[in-house]
Amino acid sequence: MRWFGRLPGEGPAAGHEEGYVLIATLIVLVMCVVTVMIHMEGLWYMRRYMRWFVDRPRVGLVLIVMLLLSLHVVEIAFYALGYMAADLVFHVGQFADEKNLDTFAYFYYSAVTFTAVGYGDILPVGETRLIAAGEALNGLTLISWSGAFTFIAMQKVWSDRISEIREEQQLKREARIAGRQQGGGKNGKGGGKKAAG
Repeated sequence: MRWFGRLPGEGPAAGHEEGYVLIATLIVLVMCVVTVMIHMEGLWYMRRYMRWFVDRPRVGLVLIVMLLLSLHVVEIAFYALGYMAADLVFHVGQFADEKNLDTFAYFYYSAVTFTAVGYGDILPVGETRLIAAGEALNGLTLISWSGAFTFIAMQKVWSDRISEIREEQQLKREARIAGRQQGGGKNGKGGGKKAAG
């Protein structure tokens, strides 16, 4: 039984057996699990060190966004390695009209697929299409997760900074009131003594 049919004359990948569908599925599952774990660990470490940015929320948010982009670049590179392995090692499909893709071409195709831009200048053929579909779904999920994390980080950093500012202002008010009461109490006692004498 064949999950994906091929048109005649699709190149060297034509005639592969359904075992290649299983290989492509395993490649997608491994890459999805690994990229989700990379993302989760990256977010976990960023969350732990978010309190460092309370004094400088703008710098902190820029740093968080840059770290999130770096995570995505690592995940895209991992998918590029998956495409290279599928194409060159396991011979699971290929890329149409593209002989001997270089490393940058795999990375470029992975980035275009991960972000669901899909220019169409490099096209997968055969079971590589399954890997591309899995990457697009995984990429959209991870990008959405990054957006949610950025929103939460903005709320946390800015709300923590705002509450600190409010606490500082409250302490200053209380100190002023206490200073006035101490100063006013002395004047009141002195005035009372004079009135009694």
